[in-house]
Amino acid sequence: MLSSEDDGMTKCPELPPESGGARVTTPAGGLKAERRIGPYRVLRELGHGGMGTVYLAARADDQYQKIVAVKVVRGLDSAEIIRLFRRERQILAGLEHPNIARLFDGGTTDDGLPYFVMEYVEGDPINDFCDKLRLSVQERLKLFQSVCAAVQYAHRNLVVHRDIKPGNILVTTDGVPKLLDFGIAKLLDSQVAGEAVTMTGMTMTPDYASPEQASGVAITTAADIYSLGVVLYELLTGLSPYRLKTRDPFEVLKAVCEQEPEKPSMAVAQKPEGTPPESGARPRTADWADRVRAGSLERCRRQLRGDLDNILLMALRKEPHRRYGSVEALSEDIRRHLEGSPVTAHKTTARYRASKFVRRHIVGVGTGVLFFLLVLGFGVTMAVLSARVRTERDRAAKEAARASAINEFLLDALSSANPFEGRGRETTVLEALKLATAKLGKAFSGQPDVEARVRYTVGVTYLRLGEYADAEAMLRSSIRLMTEHYGEGNPELPAPLVALGVLRQERGDLAEAEALYRRGLAVVRQGGRGDAPNADELDILNNLALLLQEQNELVESEKLMREILLNDRKTLGPQHEHVGGDLNNLGKLLIQAGRFADSEPLLREAIGILETTNHTRLAVALGNLGEALTGEGRYAEAEPVLTRAATLGADRLGEKSQELAKVRVKYGACLVKLNRYGLAEEQFLAALPVLRASFGDGHDRTQQTFRLLVDLYEAWGKPDKADQYRALLVKSR
Repeated sequence: MLSSEDDGMTKCPELPPESGGARVTTPAGGLKAERRIGPYRVLRELGHGGMGTVYLAARADDQYQKIVAVKVVRGLDSAEIIRLFRRERQILAGLEHPNIARLFDGGTTDDGLPYFVMEYVEGDPINDFCDKLRLSVQERLKLFQSVCAAVQYAHRNLVVHRDIKPGNILVTTDGVPKLLDFGIAKLLDSQVAGEAVTMTGMTMTPDYASPEQASGVAITTAADIYSLGVVLYELLTGLSPYRLKTRDPFEVLKAVCEQEPEKPSMAVAQKPEGTPPESGARPRTADWADRVRAGSLERCRRQLRGDLDNILLMALRKEPHRRYGSVEALSEDIRRHLEGSPVTAHKTTARYRASKFVRRHIVGVGTGVLFFLLVLGFGVTMAVLSARVRTERDRAAKEAARASAINEFLLDALSSANPFEGRGRETTVLEALKLATAKLGKAFSGQPDVEARVRYTVGVTYLRLGEYADAEAMLRSSIRLMTEHYGEGNPELPAPLVALGVLRQERGDLAEAEALYRRGLAVVRQGGRGDAPNADELDILNNLALLLQEQNELVESEKLMREILLNDRKTLGPQHEHVGGDLNNLGKLLIQAGRFADSEPLLREAIGILETTNHTRLAVALGNLGEALTGEGRYAEAEPVLTRAATLGADRLGEKSQELAKVRVKYGACLVKLNRYGLAEEQFLAALPVLRASFGDGHDRTQQTFRLLVDLYEAWGKPDKADQYRALLVKSR
């Protein structure tokens, strides 16, 4: 098999054996000559499409025996184009890679049509091969890496494929993928590019084309990266990244340029009837996962969620410069995922998830890293001493010694940042910390409990500094030491478990983050410290509730938030500021669920509590109440609430605060409903620079503000302004 129905070629039935000298009648535009193409004898037609016709042929001059595929190309009707085609063909003949179908020969038919002779590959398109053998996600990824190696090899030889699709990736019965049809490749060599090489008449496959191909702009290796992303998306989900109502090519190309792919983990969980056959997706039934691979749709969803979501969405970014820099980088991220290492694909902005874990212990943000490390070191000492103060004297002495060792290590690490004691130049705290952590094993030899605690402290520090790979290594080693030496019931185990959960949540691996939170929760509850949850348990429950809210699992999240609220009311009193924060969180969740009327009394109660405590979260709670009232259509009531929220936010949070920016957006949305366009514009324009600086143009919050500005200016009768922000919205997608 040379190609599949997906590659745009019309399949022909196999022809019966024919006597020598017989002629072949082919579709219009195909070969019209004796059954010879140069020194090759045609055996039968394999298929034909927009570019030409492909034949199965054999060497006919008795020099040697070889079965080949011969492609006769139509539409190259100028001498210059034929010259360039021959020049490109010579380059392609030099591509020698085990996963690329070789180009052996070429020439011109008696009718003057160029042809080239390729290795005949008998196999199945890669998606059919994977489904037929019911390959798992991991097996599909490993097979796909071989395809990446072939494309990367071609790119190193300055050749872009430009038509990567399942029909051009055949897998032999031995499980070896072969990339076919470099006949429409474009050379990247500057000398050739300088001649403005164009291959008019060449076709592309819309479903697998990149946005730049669809737009007709310059093609680079990034186009192949995008096409590989489409192929991998289909391999892992059984679906196309695009949701289409018809198969009209113009609609397909419009979707390629404008439609953002859905997260694979969410797409794979769709009901079969949600993807009609005419949408361009491969047919998929309710038992698809069981039938084509060993697993269920739910299991597929869990495997795709997190790293694979991020890898695929990065490969499928509309802007070429925002995709992977090379096919090798894409393949490397797949390798790292398979090995369980952090991947480079990540969301465009961080949301500082670590703050959720310490919501009850917030410290000032503006202090230097050096001061932070010193406070952290002494904080460990105080935490250890206070946690053991009621135990026997010898155990207290042991804990004090351990805390002292931790402090001594941290202070020694910081001394490297001292120009008088360091390496003769200014050394950053991060560099000093990395130098010191290399000595951890020797420094605490025979003291696994101390080493585990230090690794946890250093891991949290790396996490706060955004050094995710180092943070993960430290936290995992801390967990390993604690469990190996003290078992799963170690009361100190929840701290690194939750910190690692925060990290994995930040990296987009919500499934592992949830598992880590639940494991930490189980250890805390194992301690048997009474019926009422303590502060540690409530902190973990809060993290878990916010995680579930992010996953849109609002029922379980609401249940946990109500449990936290109930316990805080009981232990801290009904007017404590933590209770006000709990009420605000619950009210915000109900807004997300569209239950505006239910959220209003909770938010009003939260505001009453936060008023008395003069808490800075008052502005946030007022903003949420204004959003709830706006959601109910009570714009006149929402306006004074949001006015006060914006005023308080500017006073207590500062003009550069993200929270104030969010309040301003809610205020502006309400003002638009009241037709107060000038004031609404002021709020949006005040919020936008903060959101762009904090989150980037591609973040949901920034994009929402762009959309609101478009709506504002259209309602205001200022189409030029609307077009300005519409362009920003399209550019940042």
